[in-house]
Amino acid sequence: MLAISPVVIGRMARCMNFKKIIKFLFIGMFFIFFVPAKSTYGFEVKKMELLKDQDYYPEVMRLINGAQKLIRVCMFQAVVYPSHPDSPGNRLLNGLIEAHKRGVKVEVVLDNGGSLVEVASSNAQTASLLKQAGIAVFFDSEKVTTHTKFLVIDNAIAVLGSTNWTYHALAKNHELSAVVHSAEAAQSMNTYFELIRKAGKRF
Repeated sequence: MLAISPVVIGRMARCMNFKKIIKFLFIGMFFIFFVPAKSTYGFEVKKMELLKDQDYYPEVMRLINGAQKLIRVCMFQAVVYPSHPDSPGNRLLNGLIEAHKRGVKVEVVLDNGGSLVEVASSNAQTASLLKQAGIAVFFDSEKVTTHTKFLVIDNAIAVLGSTNWTYHALAKNHELSAVVHSAEAAQSMNTYFELIRKAGKRF
């Protein structure tokens, strides 16, 4: 039986580990220098803020009031409360109207509601209010539910998360949204907005 000294075994182990390290480094260098990066992996983000619960309304109101060129809103449900004119949802909708009056292009896509009578009714009322003010309003395709809640501001800021423009979402619920300061993210959201808008119809 052939005996191998512990020293030889140790050298062999070290050699094998060294070969593994060289192989790993070679593969890593290959991916770094020869595999092209794909922009679909993410966006360049200047800043991102999380809006928890009732943090959403004041920050989004500020962004709407500060918009200079474009506001796009895609919302599952947006409710007008005639008996509560100072409610957060009413103020956001009035903010869109005021932005339109000062020359900002405002476009809104709402879910058509489908079999959800409450959503269909409230969104139709909101669409009527905005249309009367001269804002372009669209309903999504009847073939799909648009459950997204997002805004694009001036092709530079995207707001997305769980918050509908309803009283409970804006004043009572646990909700979480993000404000993303990124032209790339805003452009991607614009493309998505246009996809939903084109598949639907103007109110």
